[in-house]
Amino acid sequence: MENIQNRNWPSFIISIKNGQAVMTQKAANAICGSKENFYRLVEEEGYFLPSLKSRAITNDYLQGILTGRYFQFLRNQIQNPPAVKKEWSKIDLLAFIQGRIGQNDLGFGPEKMPDRAFLQKVTYSLDPNLEIFTGVRAEEPLIRLPASFLERLNFFDPYNQNKGNVAFKK
Repeated sequence: MENIQNRNWPSFIISIKNGQAVMTQKAANAICGSKENFYRLVEEEGYFLPSLKSRAITNDYLQGILTGRYFQFLRNQIQNPPAVKKEWSKIDLLAFIQGRIGQNDLGFGPEKMPDRAFLQKVTYSLDPNLEIFTGVRAEEPLIRLPASFLERLNFFDPYNQNKGNVAFKK
């Protein structure tokens, strides 16, 4: 424990241990003021967080991010995904993320889900080659055609909802 008198810390700080200031809940509430302020302070530390309006954001979750109790995503590690080609449910996105990070506690689950944009950005940052972003399933067979053949064709988006006849069948 650091000696709090040597650093001129305020008297409401009980102790400092491993870079964490210990204080009463009343003192912490006086410092943070509201959940919105607490969210902003955590976000300013460089963490990537779900939307403030999502059910995942609780004071416990924010404190767990700061103390390392929950798995933290840093803002500089997150990549913005392209438009999704295939929709996954929020629970599928959450299951993929949990599978990738292993036994680390995310701090939220099916009962308190983060927003879809957060889940998609984290999923894309973990694996940008997923079918939801590329439109191509990993097990889908690939076909090779000469480029000169393609020059004579009128193109359409193969992932468009209006599907016509297929030339290549499984």
